[in-house]
Amino acid sequence: MVTDLERRRPRASALLAAVLVAACGTGGGETPAAPAAAGSPSPSGEAIVRSFLSRFASKSVPFHVKFDGTVTVRPTGGRAAETVGMSGGLDARGSDAAGTITLELPGAKPTEVGVVIVGGKAYARPPGGDWQRNPGFRQTQPINPFMKLRGAKDLQYVGVESRGGAELHHLRTTKWIGDDPANAAGAGLKGAKVKSSTFDIFTESDGTPVEAELKFVVAGKSGGTAVEAEGDIGYEFSNVGKPVKIKPPRVP
Repeated sequence: MVTDLERRRPRASALLAAVLVAACGTGGGETPAAPAAAGSPSPSGEAIVRSFLSRFASKSVPFHVKFDGTVTVRPTGGRAAETVGMSGGLDARGSDAAGTITLELPGAKPTEVGVVIVGGKAYARPPGGDWQRNPGFRQTQPINPFMKLRGAKDLQYVGVESRGGAELHHLRTTKWIGDDPANAAGAGLKGAKVKSSTFDIFTESDGTPVEAELKFVVAGKSGGTAVEAEGDIGYEFSNVGKPVKIKPPRVP
């Protein structure tokens, strides 16, 4: 799947290999945490943070997540920027996940790929094709990226906000909880580093996540050219805590 995209858009796909994954969690390694934003949560705010960490971020809770966003790649030297769109939905349970991911590359039709990760093995189904196993897959990143949060020091309680007619609690982390950008070296992106990352999480009073938004900037070099990727991805959570069945697909 990634190899095909690399042939068509090498810079964009290389960066996507490093940074698209905060919710999909299919890569490896961790990066050092950036300092959490300063804040003095009220007692109720502290309780929300503790509840989120204990009920969702520290456990393999099943859930469904929809995501939609863009990554804009800006090379130096006057070359034109490219924006790659991504969207899809996944059922997740522990280290397993199943669903679809759609990529929209500049000048190309959207491509929807089926994805299954189960039992430490990964499978993909291209449009109109059969399921294929990825023999080189190595999973070291949790499907639930919030499990990489180490405690209340990683989260700031921002306050209560009205979103979609509901009163939700706004939490924020500046810790990068996606894949290690250094893993994109094999896809042609060298020396990748996270310049900034903000993950805003909106929860119910019991800490159950409802929405989230990730904004980040990652920089590195591709083909000797310095590039910078700026991403903005939104997430919607549902069916949190409800049982999910994920099985390996039939591979010809």
